[in-house]
Amino acid sequence: MEKLIDNVASNLPQNGELEYLLKEKKMVRILRADLKARIAVLLMEHEELRPFIIRNENEFYLNLTSIADPKKRRQIYNLLQRYQLGESVSLNLLPPPLQPLVHTQTSPTSRILGIIIMGSVAGVISGVLAMAIGILAAAAFELATGVRTSGLAGIETTAIFFILFGALGWLFSAVFLWRRLRPTNDSAYTRK
Repeated sequence: MEKLIDNVASNLPQNGELEYLLKEKKMVRILRADLKARIAVLLMEHEELRPFIIRNENEFYLNLTSIADPKKRRQIYNLLQRYQLGESVSLNLLPPPLQPLVHTQTSPTSRILGIIIMGSVAGVISGVLAMAIGILAAAAFELATGVRTSGLAGIETTAIFFILFGALGWLFSAVFLWRRLRPTNDSAYTRK
């Protein structure tokens, strides 16, 4: 069995080994043309991906033998198959070495810029919602008490709500997106 894995890792599958590994769900045949094209480009740019990709004539295969846990390997195999069939699935479970194959790489600058823009949009939305709730609350307060509500230091209450909750919405969404979009360095999938 070790001989099989060594031959696969060196990208030289022997007769029958490829079929055996496919049957055992230790390799995934790439069917999608866009994924094949991405793999061909990534192979030229990243030598470290060679142990995870097998090329047999015009066919590409993803090598899953480095995933030690058979249950996790089967789960990733099924996930990749569903992805290739066009199903909308989250590919965050893929081992870190295989993630560039299905995710586009983002630079730290584009990641920060995306977080700022998405956080700003979330901040404006939360500010507008808070402003609307503030208008309703102020109107209810005025109806109940008969006292006119005015802002602080000449600023209307609704503007205060918008600024305060807009900033809080941006902050919370930026923290959430920062944690969600961070690169993974999880090595739990690889053999020690």
